[in-house]
Amino acid sequence: MFTEVEGWTISGQTDTITLTEDEAWVVSDYKFVTAYKFKRDYSGELVMPAEYEQQLNMYAHLLRENGFKVDGLKIVAIYRDWSKMEAKRDKNYPQLGAETHDVKLWSEEDAKAFMAERVRLHQAAENDLPECDEEERWAKPDKYALMPNANSVRARKLFDTEVAAVTWAYENKIKEGWVVDHRPGVNTRCENYCLVSEYCEQFQALQAVQIGH
Repeated sequence: MFTEVEGWTISGQTDTITLTEDEAWVVSDYKFVTAYKFKRDYSGELVMPAEYEQQLNMYAHLLRENGFKVDGLKIVAIYRDWSKMEAKRDKNYPQLGAETHDVKLWSEEDAKAFMAERVRLHQAAENDLPECDEEERWAKPDKYALMPNANSVRARKLFDTEVAAVTWAYENKIKEGWVVDHRPGVNTRCENYCLVSEYCEQFQALQAVQIGH
């Protein structure tokens, strides 16, 4: 499917679309993911990853622009690491090796505005490349691990600052020999999934800071 946005031609291809009895279409996208990606929170609510909701609503917008009526969006999650034992132990863990999840369908106005905004950001980046924020980098902050002794492999407790770790140790009268181990933060997406990280000045600067620690 194609549409024109801010002078650019935008295209997208769905995995499947299904015609309903109401002469509308349901878009389904297949994801091979870890079970953790769709683990429910403590209230039992499923939190749909924002990028999946955005992706499917962009498909819906493309379909509407090409004359289709869209009635629903779905993610078919196939868990590559699913564990039957874990499903029995934890009710918030996916209960099947593959599940279908409904995705919130945005209004036509919201979907159109979102796509236009993203196109404008890409156009602006041709002249002034913005830096990726923590969410986009899948950033994990520095942590300070309170260890029972220098040879321990497991932390007694994790803290955001070294001061907090030391303060907690003294306040709780931890026996002598304990140490605080600094665990530098990581930018998971940059390090493992970005195809251009080796050319990215922001990532190289972040790596230099980590090495400096």
